[in-house]
Amino acid sequence: MKNPKARKSMSNKIEDKKSELLRASGDFEQALNEDLNSLSETAQEWGGRLLLIGGTALVSYLAVRAIFGRKKESEVVGIEDVKSARIDSRNILIKSISDKAALVLLELIREYIVKLLSESTEKHD
Repeated sequence: MKNPKARKSMSNKIEDKKSELLRASGDFEQALNEDLNSLSETAQEWGGRLLLIGGTALVSYLAVRAIFGRKKESEVVGIEDVKSARIDSRNILIKSISDKAALVLLELIREYIVKLLSESTEKHD
């Protein structure tokens, strides 16, 4: 059989190693929890911003649609109707204005998104 002192020494080494691993595990768990909390806060922040951006886009779309309307299926004309129809400059003007308004709104949304992303990037750096 082995020496009792050697056995006790080996047992102490194992206990020391076990204690060290438990401390390291606790430190790792704490760091992991901090990272998860930080990630959760970031996700909530981004989720709120994306919700705001999506809402802005939806309101813009609905506003353009309400102001300029949409053709109903019954108003859609065939090829023969288009060939015989005279060009109405008022319709072209309204279509042009609605297209420009939609582009302006989309550009405003794009600028807002870029601003939010740059602020968020600066905040996390």
